[in-house]
Amino acid sequence: MLLDRYALLRDIHHKIGRVMTDLNRVRSGTTVEGLIRNGDIVPLTEVFELIEDNRYLITERFREILRGQAQLAIKYANTKDPKAIAKLQSEYVELDRTFDQAMNEVFGLDRITWETRDK
Repeated sequence: MLLDRYALLRDIHHKIGRVMTDLNRVRSGTTVEGLIRNGDIVPLTEVFELIEDNRYLITERFREILRGQAQLAIKYANTKDPKAIAKLQSEYVELDRTFDQAMNEVFGLDRITWETRDK
């Protein structure tokens, strides 16, 4: 169960990060196929579905962080003001730090070491 939680959290977090990268590409003038359709950020629909469908597995702590990042991505996509964009980017990075901290606390990632035995 713990491994399932870890894998799902990393997958959702990766999908949100990918959306942010693609939104930056669009902002720079690159066309990203399938990103936005009829005003919707298509990959975020899947993200919100994954979060809600798995809310008991991922726990409320991670649900809040990931939903916050996904909602910031929507705001980021709809914002044109450079100062507001910079603020949203800063908020996103802070949520990213919060996610990393939570992952370390829950899964002990910063305590994992590789030790070898002498034979």
